[in-house]
Amino acid sequence: MLFPGRRETRTRLAGFIFEAMDQERRKTTNMSEEKTQENSFHSKVAAVIEQVRPFLIQDGGDVELVEVEEESGVVKVRLQGACAHCPASTYTLHLAIEERLKEAVPEVKRVESVP
Repeated sequence: MLFPGRRETRTRLAGFIFEAMDQERRKTTNMSEEKTQENSFHSKVAAVIEQVRPFLIQDGGDVELVEVEEESGVVKVRLQGACAHCPASTYTLHLAIEERLKEAVPEVKRVESVP
């Protein structure tokens, strides 16, 4: 047997939770629409870097997006952690990061590593 008022409390609580979830969904939808409108060269490059980052972090490294030169198509990144001093960092830069960027963002001509 339910205590008096308990059903009402649960109903209000459920309504509050569903309202909060709906507000969060609307915020997410609005953010997605803004991102779609802002398909700039820089944001496309940053999105690809974010996709590559978890694979580098798995091996103790990371990558930082330093500069994006839209006119020349040059992207400058800084390899960090284990990737900064790894003998295979050139392969990581060109075969993993640069190839992925060129595939996803055809305007990218070259990726350079900066200290």
